[in-house]
Amino acid sequence: MVEPVTSYEVLVQEVYEALLRDGDVAIDVGAHRGRHCLPMAERVFPHGKVLAFEPLPSCRIQLEQELVAYRAELAKVLTLYPYALSDTPGTADFVVARDALAYSGLRQRTYDWPTRLRRIPVDVKRLDDLCLGLPALHFIKIDAEGAEYSILKGATGCLRKFRPVVAFEFGMNSSRAYGVTPDEMNELWAQESYQVFAITGNLLTPEEFMISASEQRLWDYIAVPEERQDLRRIIVETLTHHAGWHRVSAHLEIAESCVNLGLENRPLANYRGWKRWLIKLVLRFLYRAINPVLEPLRESERALLRSLKALARNVRQAENQLLLPEANGGPRATALATPGQRLSLQQQSLQQCLDRLTAVAANFTKRLAVIQEIIGELKQEVGGDSPLKNAA
Repeated sequence: MVEPVTSYEVLVQEVYEALLRDGDVAIDVGAHRGRHCLPMAERVFPHGKVLAFEPLPSCRIQLEQELVAYRAELAKVLTLYPYALSDTPGTADFVVARDALAYSGLRQRTYDWPTRLRRIPVDVKRLDDLCLGLPALHFIKIDAEGAEYSILKGATGCLRKFRPVVAFEFGMNSSRAYGVTPDEMNELWAQESYQVFAITGNLLTPEEFMISASEQRLWDYIAVPEERQDLRRIIVETLTHHAGWHRVSAHLEIAESCVNLGLENRPLANYRGWKRWLIKLVLRFLYRAINPVLEPLRESERALLRSLKALARNVRQAENQLLLPEANGGPRATALATPGQRLSLQQQSLQQCLDRLTAVAANFTKRLAVIQEIIGELKQEVGGDSPLKNAA
């Protein structure tokens, strides 16, 4: 039984890692903190190029820091731009969702949880104005919280000239704020002679895409030029025969989010007056008591996760060596190695990853035990004649 995919981002990465090679050119729209532009840069290094677009200053700073920690030499092929993208150049207010940064965009949208908002001025560009002069363009990833359609309208010249594969998000929760319907997105892809695949690997009719975008059971799609049957074959094979890699990557992402759990939460945002003062007092006491224990654990877990990710990258690069040239398929056409070859290598590499994931789980368990012990001591403190109890 195949385990359900817990992160579509992992499958998006599977697609561009199957397509991109040294010397290729890729674009990441909505780069955020480098989740995709860094692996893209690694695939095209050292002779390729990745253009990353991220309007949020805080995310750009974190992306630059992540680049140094991830692999500093990738700066040679990665260029980061501070622009928002659309079909009309100029300036605009960018809506920053302060408690849900990944949902920030040019319009205020429906958010999955309450968040404070603020607006910052940004420069808006068209991809056609920036990228038509490129020597080539093989892959575009767009995650712009509803602005995907207008970005693509501003990139039709690139679509026609270069015929790249496009990974894009689309769902009515975000697109409704821009007045865009699934029919309009369908029409755009039909005009540009592209076929749209769900991130699960199945080709979608216009009706199926409309239903999927409305129900939002998934929100990631892959658009492939109709004439590129070789790319279609690789993408379908990648998305339907991933054989375990997506689970390893997804579990690593979940573990990383657990390590950073609570670091970005703002628990006082919804409290005022004496409640805010009391909670602040309690949290300050808890922080001073627990942080000396938690921070070294967090640092060790971050280091362990970085090592795990590096291991996963190295093993996947070794697996990519099994990609065989396809007879009479042209210089960029490839066919996956036999299932037996892939399975043998994957079983070996997955076992190594699972051994290290077991160490991560053990570390989490130890941390929880320490926290429970501290909480027990705090309960005894509050139950006695303590300043905390008197303040409450």
